[in-house]
Formats: sequence, structure tokens, C-alpha cells
Amino acid sequence: MNNKKKVTLALAAVMALSVAGTSLAEDMNPFDEVPAKHWTYDPMQTLAKAGIVDGYGDATFKGDKPLTRYEMAIIVAKAMSKAKSSPLDQETKDALEKLKTEFGEELKALGVRGVVEKPLPSISPSDAGTVLRSPVGSKVDISGNYSLQGRGIRDKIVGADQHDKSWFQQQILLNLNVKVDNNTSVFARFGDCKVFGSHNLSYDDGNSPLDWFGVKGNLGHVGYSAGRQSVNLGQGSILFTGYVAHGWTNMFDGVVLTGKLGDADMQVIGGKTTGTDAVFNPSKEWYGLDAGQQLNDKVRIGVAFAKNGTDHVRYYAGNANITYSPKVSMNGEYVRSSASNLNKGYFINSVYNFDANNNFIVQYNNVDQNAVDSVNGGIGGWGYAYVGLGLTSGEGYSGFSYTYNKTLSKNLSFVLSYLDLKTKGRDGSDKELASGVTWTF
Repeated sequence: MNNKKKVTLALAAVMALSVAGTSLAEDMNPFDEVPAKHWTYDPMQTLAKAGIVDGYGDATFKGDKPLTRYEMAIIVAKAMSKAKSSPLDQETKDALEKLKTEFGEELKALGVRGVVEKPLPSISPSDAGTVLRSPVGSKVDISGNYSLQGRGIRDKIVGADQHDKSWFQQQILLNLNVKVDNNTSVFARFGDCKVFGSHNLSYDDGNSPLDWFGVKGNLGHVGYSAGRQSVNLGQGSILFTGYVAHGWTNMFDGVVLTGKLGDADMQVIGGKTTGTDAVFNPSKEWYGLDAGQQLNDKVRIGVAFAKNGTDHVRYYAGNANITYSPKVSMNGEYVRSSASNLNKGYFINSVYNFDANNNFIVQYNNVDQNAVDSVNGGIGGWGYAYVGLGLTSGEGYSGFSYTYNKTLSKNLSFVLSYLDLKTKGRDGSDKELASGVTWTF
């Protein structure tokens, strides 16, 4: 990637084609009752018998009265949390997968994913795999996505490389999951990305076409994943890697362990990021952990810690997700590093769901220069914006991003995103605009 040439135009449109899928019916209202004879009550009873359903509010699920889709989604969210540390038989796993698919939009509205909301997020292969399973024989699941995106950048930060251009990017991901036994599977992802257009950011990606591979499973109450993969800690501010395949996105080579400590969901990681450039984006060692706990139906809190063993820097984070109602939720994370100065940062976002098919996200970031790793941190100056060269030139950055998402039909969605970010200590701003559609099947 040549980062020294100037570029000149700022507008783009994004068109994304993703291989995923959904069984959600169109125009679903989260407040509609799920009829008493609806098929979803059968898999819910399966989860109840397995002991991973707590119910809604102070009640337990008994299946003797209709619930709204929102109430059902809350129960499924709790079951998903318990399933992370509880071994499930195949019948129970299948029941949970069916419910996650059916109530996918309501789960998104509840903020179940709990990671940094980044403009134009790509569908992660792990998400796609839970939505669409294409069995080959009885042991192989196939999923993936193809995307074609266009972006526009107007980076006019004084004293830094300036960019004013538009371009397109295409990416293909193919995910394979091979079941070895009821507790073990082997995974792989084939990914490739090309950027093209009349600008100096055109490149072939620096990643191998085989960009994920490894083994995952359960050992008693502990889940594990070992190999090249994606990983994030907390809500992603201090470590956020591997979700897309474009040339400057790092993967994570290492081990991830998950489990429960009391009522808290735990994750421990150890390994290194792959790195794509010896100067600007070298490989780094990372060790860390996070913990999160659902306090009630509306509030979830968490903490995270990471050590960058290469640069000898430690990062600490605290986060919260608050669901005020089916329409309104907020997420935020505060971070601090062991650097001697310019070491604090945070993001906060608010999600408003007009209905099950439309939402609007406003996010504000305020990040000091040394608060997070600029590339591997989800709110790093280089990591958050698509091209953050100017944002890394000062003493940190701050600013807003705005994202509107609309589900047009069962297999078609629209997104419009705009960033307006300023570098601390320098004049000028980095403005980025993108819009487009996603086709899922």
C-alpha cells in the first residue's frame, strides 16, 4: 500500500453481497405475540428441559401462555449466555440454533453482540454460520459472504498525508466447519480482498487466502479455540481483530478459552496478531482476559485487560450495555493504558430501533494517542476509520459517526454511514461517507 501519494475526490456508494441467511419473516413486530401453537415453543421446551432457560423477568418459562417476540428473544439471549459454558447435547444445540435464527433481529436490537459499533460492519463468519448452515453429508457446514463496497474519504488533517478520493473494494469469504465429534470441530475460512479505483490506496491484500484455520470445542465446562481466528476483548476497544479480510486487518494466532466464573462469562486469550507491514503494522504478542455479567434484563457490565508483550504496554477497560426498552439501548467502554501520558479514551453509542427492520446508531469516540493500540484497538486512530492516517498524526482524535440500517426485505438490507473525526492538536478533519445494500442468501 503506498501511503505517500495525494488523492482527490470524496464520495462513494457501498454495495454488499453477503452469503448468510435468515428465517425471519418480513415486517415482524417485536411486540407481536408468538401464538401458543407456534413451532418455536417446542425448541424452547427442549432448552427448558436441559436447564438453560431462566425465563423472562421473575417468571420461569412454562410454555403455558403466549409471549411477545421481544420476551422470547430475552429468554434466547440468556440461553445463549449459559450455553457458552454448559455442554449441550445435539438436540439442545439444534433447538438453540433454530431460536437464534428465528429471533435474530430481536437479539440484535437487544445488543446481544456487545462489540464496538463500527460503520459498515461486515457480517462475521461466526455470525453467518449461526444463521445459515449448508450441510455437506452430516459433518460439514458451509457459509460465507461476498461483498462489493465503495467508500469516499476526505482526510484534510494539516501536517499529515491527505486523502480526497473514492474507491471500491470486493471481498469474498468462505467458511468451513467440520464436525469431528459432539464436542470438537475443525474450522477454516478462505478470504480474499481486492481494492480498486483511481486512488493511491489500491492494493492486493497481504493476507493468505486461507485466513482462518484451527480447532474448537469443549473440555468439560470450558470452551476452547486454537489456531488463526478473530478475537476481541470487552466491547472491542483494546483488541478487535480478524473479522474482515482486507489487507490491513490483522488475524489472531493463538488460543481462546471461554467459561463461567460464578455468574460471569469469562474469556482468556494468548497469542499474537499476524501483522501486515513491518513498520506500520508489525506482528505483536497479546495476552488478556475479559469478564461480563448480566445484572438484570436491562443491564450488562464487563471488564477487560490486555497486555501487549511486544510494546510492553498494558490496557484496562470497563464497559456497560443498557437496554432501556425494545427501541432504545446504549453501549459504552472506557479504556486506559499503562503509558505515561495521553493514555485515556472511551466510546459511547446509542441505538434507536424504529421497529424490527430499522435502526439508527450514533457513536462518539474520544481517544488519546496512547490509550489503545492504533491498529489492533477497535477505536484506534488507524483501526476505527477506514483510512486513519491523519488521525494517528496528532495526540489522539475525537468525533462522531452516524449509521442508519434498514432491512428492506428478508434478504435485502440498506446501510448509510458517515464519520466526522478530528485529530487533537492539529487542524482539519477526516470525513468518510459510505452507503449501500447487503444481499443475503
